[in-house]
Amino acid sequence: QLNSTTRCVGVSCCLANARDVGDLIGCSSNMVFNFPPTARPVPLDIRISSTEELDYASRLQAMGRPIYRSLQALSGTERALIFVPSRVQGSMLAIDLVRYSSGSAFPFQLASALGEVDTVQTNMVVLHEGLDQAAIRSAEERFRTGTIRVLIVPYDLVYRISTNADLVVLMDTQVYDSSADRMQDIRVSELWQMTGLAGSHSASGRCLVCCHASRRERVRMLLYDLVPLESQLDHSLHDFLNAEVVA
Repeated sequence: QLNSTTRCVGVSCCLANARDVGDLIGCSSNMVFNFPPTARPVPLDIRISSTEELDYASRLQAMGRPIYRSLQALSGTERALIFVPSRVQGSMLAIDLVRYSSGSAFPFQLASALGEVDTVQTNMVVLHEGLDQAAIRSAEERFRTGTIRVLIVPYDLVYRISTNADLVVLMDTQVYDSSADRMQDIRVSELWQMTGLAGSHSASGRCLVCCHASRRERVRMLLYDLVPLESQLDHSLHDFLNAEVVA
């Protein structure tokens, strides 16, 4: 209808089989551009901290100390974004951070509500899924200006947060799936989304990923190595064939 040529651009993560994907969608080899995960406009220093604790609650509690030590390394103007499995765990981590820093020169003070940030000397806020978008944007604005130095966010809000931080912390890489009644790894896309919020165009970023020792190699592979894109067409080809027969 436009009577003009349309160009389609495919955008993805760094792939180990980018040439195969390009052939599949009909893209010529000289128009396939693939880069390693280390090729970033903003340098990113990723550290992985693992623990041997098998019990989920004990493992999360053991991660509080490494997270506090990483916050201690921040300068006076740097900010930290901490992602936690749930709202309850975010509140428990905030209480632990307040307790750990009670004797330091710059202790953490938790705000029980976003409205207290402007009236009380608080520098840490815990977000939750019940907040509307306006409240989240208000917290992000306070975080950008430095009023809030530590922002604790549940994994469910990962795509509703758009602010960057000098330090991004992931508290464990597993969440509880109530429908299957078991623990499952967070999605790879969520892992990349959260680590991508570290740093800004004016400064390099730092990221701390806390996980169980058995997940350490998998996390390292997803963050540092090229990932192949595999097709699932062979599992659902009969559905497409039957749909064409019916049509």
